[in-house]
Amino acid sequence: MEARRRGKDSNRNEAAERSDDTVCPDPAVKSDYYVVAPIDYCGPVGRSVRHFFLALIEVGQPILVLLQRKRTPLMTQCMKAASFLGTEDFLGLWLTFLQLCVNSQLARMYSILMAISMFSVGYFKAIFRLPRPRLPLVKPLELAQDWALPSNHATIASCLPMYVWIFSYINSAALGLSSVQVVGIFIVMCSWSLSVMFSRIYIGIHSPADVVTGGILGCFLLSLFLQIDKQLDSLISQESAPWIVFLLVLFLYRLYPTVESTDPGLSDGIAVLGVAFGQILARSLSTGPILPAVFEEATALSSARSVFVNCIVRMLLAGILAGSSEFLLKPLLVSAFSSFYDFLRLDFYSGSAERKRAFKDPQLRYAKHLTQSFRIPPIHLEGSKDETQSEILSRLAHPLFMPSSKWNIDLPVKFTLYSILMYSVVEILPLGLAYIPKQLLQ
Repeated sequence: MEARRRGKDSNRNEAAERSDDTVCPDPAVKSDYYVVAPIDYCGPVGRSVRHFFLALIEVGQPILVLLQRKRTPLMTQCMKAASFLGTEDFLGLWLTFLQLCVNSQLARMYSILMAISMFSVGYFKAIFRLPRPRLPLVKPLELAQDWALPSNHATIASCLPMYVWIFSYINSAALGLSSVQVVGIFIVMCSWSLSVMFSRIYIGIHSPADVVTGGILGCFLLSLFLQIDKQLDSLISQESAPWIVFLLVLFLYRLYPTVESTDPGLSDGIAVLGVAFGQILARSLSTGPILPAVFEEATALSSARSVFVNCIVRMLLAGILAGSSEFLLKPLLVSAFSSFYDFLRLDFYSGSAERKRAFKDPQLRYAKHLTQSFRIPPIHLEGSKDETQSEILSRLAHPLFMPSSKWNIDLPVKFTLYSILMYSVVEILPLGLAYIPKQLLQ
């Protein structure tokens, strides 16, 4: 059995330290290679759609160049901070805050909507395989190893903050919110949404077309979710809900297009589905003591100081619990699933290790940007009479972006790990709070 490469997760949004005169290298390609996407196999109609979106990406290049010329150190730092509000790291902290401090029902629905949106945007990225802004015309301030359209940040920013406001508006009486507070939440959520979307254009990592399509997708998903969120919250309380959701996750995995080894879209989507699964598991089992969010029991607390102290203590405990659990569990899970794959004689790899390797390779670091060598198949394919459409596309496909035939060990590891982490925050954390003297929380 060949050696397996494993590595730690690398931050795919790590800032690129590049001087103004840096020119990003193109991948070494032959002129007859094309970046083939699953939609290309749908015939001329599918390839026409892809050409249409690629043209939209090109149209937005002057806007990126103009913003690039207007960059200032202060504005750049502000835009990087705004962009962070749409990352998985921040959303994990925010979800934990909603669960422990704001409203547990909102946190449950938020985690499910977040999983739906992130999986959906990753799916469409894998279907279209459209590039990031053109190099070296645009100089991005971050590195990205997934495809561009639709924008993940824009999809998240257009649905998740708005859901928080809509939930607050609909349940304002039950939450004890005044009209002024509801308006304040609306302003904050809108500012969050718009700043995140604009930051992706300013940073040069997305074209306006990417952000607009991501925003439309996010609004569409939000409108659908609002029709079923109440019924969904009732359904996931059933004992059979975890099994149904687990089977649904397996179905979604099979539905997802095959991707190259460095593409993080599927692993990110599976990780967030794991977060939602942990919430659903806790909701259906409810084995531990019920822990109301701080704001849900704010009337029982003596002062604003008590509310603040309770929030801080809970977030600190959640951080300690999550950090220690990940530190201890991740190596065990990697070892367990590695042994399982070895037992079944399945070849596997670590997607995070492959992305880390690609990040260090100057030929692969910017491979998914629009460059002189980036080409997509023509609308009407030309081949011999004996060749089918699939055979022509397979012959034209760029070897750098060929789907991996091996199993990505990150998928089961991340799903299991984040399910356990979310379940621990909901069910195990209340047990830890019971040992803290109540006098310290007053």
